[in-house]
Amino acid sequence: DTVLTLATDPAPDALASVLDAESRALLAESLAAMPDSAREVLVLYYREEQSVRQVAGLLGITPDAVKQRLQRARQGLRAEYLARAGEVFGRSAPGAAFVAGVAAAV
Repeated sequence: DTVLTLATDPAPDALASVLDAESRALLAESLAAMPDSAREVLVLYYREEQSVRQVAGLLGITPDAVKQRLQRARQGLRAEYLARAGEVFGRSAPGAAFVAGVAAAV
């Protein structure tokens, strides 16, 4: 290993840690808001890394049904995640006084 590699702090910086925690929270909230059948297929496929065939066997449905549920669940998760992210971004937006102060400083 080089001296630079040994001297570098491998821990993420504070901003990366906060963003990672916020992303995990958003994902958890988005998954919790989904119907059980959608959440179930997403967790088995992505988190548990099961194949479509394995998920089908576990749920007692056909592989085609798993694919269809995955497609619908992805669309639902995307919409739910974006809606929740929009709320977070809205809450974290600077207030009018801050924007006015920055504008005045420029």
